[in-house]
Parts: sequence; structure tokens; C-alpha cells
Amino acid sequence: LPLDTKNWTRVFAGQFHTCATRADHTLWCWGRNSEGQLGNGMPIDGKIAPVNVGGGFGNAAAAGVNHTCAIKLDGSLWCWGRNSDGQLGDGSYVSPRRTPVDVQSLTNVSRIAAGWLHTCAALVSGGVVCWGSNTYGMLGTGNTTASNTWVNAYPTLTSVTAIAAGEQHSCAVRQAAGRIECWGYNGNGRLGYGTIVGTGITVGTAKVLGNDNFVSVSAGRTHTCALTAAGSAKCWGANGAG
Repeated sequence: LPLDTKNWTRVFAGQFHTCATRADHTLWCWGRNSEGQLGNGMPIDGKIAPVNVGGGFGNAAAAGVNHTCAIKLDGSLWCWGRNSDGQLGDGSYVSPRRTPVDVQSLTNVSRIAAGWLHTCAALVSGGVVCWGSNTYGMLGTGNTTASNTWVNAYPTLTSVTAIAAGEQHSCAVRQAAGRIECWGYNGNGRLGYGTIVGTGITVGTAKVLGNDNFVSVSAGRTHTCALTAAGSAKCWGANGAG
């Protein structure tokens, strides 16, 4: 990389692009830029070297399929890239957005997760908000109404310390209970509650079976994995590729 190989703090990988934060609070991205997911304002696709998105960022960011979001030091959230389904949360469907836009009236964000066409965030208060596509209920509102501004996920979600967004499902870790709750599409059993539903919508959170004291969760396209406090990893969902 054409930068000091030291002082990198976190790295975030999307489908065809990657972003990373540095100790000086700058954010850098590289890879595919067809939808402006690198955030540097340039229409040129494909950067094999990191480009600077800007400064004032913390260590929390998320790279989705064609969009990226990052939390600034003041707790505000900024997103850029594809916005066809309102996944940037700026109140519009203008797409692409090649420079960061402020997610409307959202502050005190602690964690961020970028899915395929939707985005979710965990707040310092312990609640969860989501926005974007909602075809399978992945915004957690109990319906399938999409939103280009943030909406509260299930009000029963409290004490959330980690969040994940897959293609058509979302998950959150509730620290108080040490458990994971997932919602949205359950094809291949990606919600983890013991049944495999090929179609349909889960209108309510689903507790992942077991009492494993989870501390983090990650959602892929059709599967989910989580880390326990004991240091073990547990996964569920599609397994066709192992």
C-alpha cells in the first residue's frame, strides 16, 4: 500500500471494495467504485490503492455490497455509494452518492452494519434503527414497508452491543441476556431459531437457540456466525459451500 504500513486500526470488507481506518482518524477505501462506494467523489471505477474519504472518523465502519457507512467521532453517521433503496438514510433515493451524506438526525451511534440493500445501527442507548429495503422485514418494523430514513427496530430490542446485516436478514446481540436475536428472511435457517423457512417474513425477533453468552455477530448473504464470551464460534444457515 502506498501509505505507512503501520497505524491501521480496523479493516472492513464489502463485496468488491475494502475500507480501513487509521490512528489519525482518517478513513481510506479501495477496490470497486461503480456506485461511489469509495466515497472520494470520483466517478472512476476500480482503485487498486487506498483513497482518502476524509478525517474525523472513529473505528466503526461497515462496507456493504455497493455502499459504505462510517461513524464519526461525534457519534454522527455518514454513508455513501448506492442509494437505490434508500440504504444511505439521507431521506432520498438519489443514487449513487459519491461523497458521504449525513444520515438524517441520527446521533450517538455505537455500531453500524451494511447489508445488501439495507443498513442497521446500534445506538449508545442500546436500541437499534434500520433503513433501506424491507422486502423481507429486515428493518425490524414488523412489516415490509421500505424507508429512506431511519426507523426504530423492534422496541423490545434493548441493551444491544453488536449488530449485523445480511442480504435479507438482520441480527443483534443483547448483552444483558448474552443472546442473539435475528429477523427478516429465514431461508436456509439463517435466523438460527431451529426451523428452516424457505419463504415468508419473520414479524418479530427470533432468539437464537442456546444460551451461549454471545458477544458479537456477523451476517453473510445466507448464513450467520457469532462469537461467544468463551471464545468459540457458532454458525447457522446455508452450508452448500461449507
